[in-house]
Amino acid sequence: MEEYESEVRQILGMIGLNLKLYRAKAGLTQEALAELSGVSRPNISNIELGVTSPSISTLVLLASVLKVTVRDFFNKRD
Repeated sequence: MEEYESEVRQILGMIGLNLKLYRAKAGLTQEALAELSGVSRPNISNIELGVTSPSISTLVLLASVLKVTVRDFFNKRD
């Protein structure tokens, strides 16, 4: 169970980091991304921090605004 939880935290961290990087690359604040996507700013913050597990529909909304694919959120960064 501990290995499972560790892997989940790792994936959520990767999604959060990628979301933050793509948002910054687009020149958007969390507030601006929230307004454009309809996803609340606190939810975006929690996703970026790896605290919240985003739904697929949330990832689709965010990816659409950021002009990336949902798959891009899962790309491992070195």
